[in-house]
Amino acid sequence: MAKRVLRVLIFAAIAPIISFHTLAAQKPQPKPKGTITLDGITFKAPKGYKLAPTQPTPESALVFGKYQDAIFFMVSRGPTPKDPSDVVKYSLRQLYPKESQTYSWKEQPLPKRISKFELSALSISGYNGSQLVKVVFRNVAIGEKVVAVGEIIEVARGGEARTMFDGNLEAISLGLCNVLVETIFPLTKERVDPKNPPCELIADVESIKP
Repeated sequence: MAKRVLRVLIFAAIAPIISFHTLAAQKPQPKPKGTITLDGITFKAPKGYKLAPTQPTPESALVFGKYQDAIFFMVSRGPTPKDPSDVVKYSLRQLYPKESQTYSWKEQPLPKRISKFELSALSISGYNGSQLVKVVFRNVAIGEKVVAVGEIIEVARGGEARTMFDGNLEAISLGLCNVLVETIFPLTKERVDPKNPPCELIADVESIKP
């Protein structure tokens, strides 16, 4: 009888300790600052970028840079990428709230492939009568999912913007290319080949921003 009471007392003493450790293990760990998880894939905002106060959709995320530029992410389950049009429109409204959102669009030459996991890519320029912007996005295979990683930049304003749009002149941002590499490669587990860097000057016209 005395041994049974002793066992009960010992169990009663250690039960709160077990419960505490169980709860501690189950408690969700805080995410590192500047990260966001979409459908099980965690993205880290590149250096100098901050998460937007609001996000376009539950499957997408938007981060702002210092030079009126932005990067967006969008996750699709399965091999078919989602159409990023709505995310692009949302991003443009957030980036340039005082600008007309009525853009005329022209397709640009395909951007250079930067990852061996890229499935497709698209580059377009938009002109609203006073401002020229450029949108580039890449669909990248991450396991069974497809991640669209896109960039949005302001290229020019005024007469220069009109001239570039009418002449179908391309602007290349090497800075943003490197930011995309910094964003995509941790997801694909790739490393930069110094003999064949993914970001290099491949056009005569280069954007000075960012």
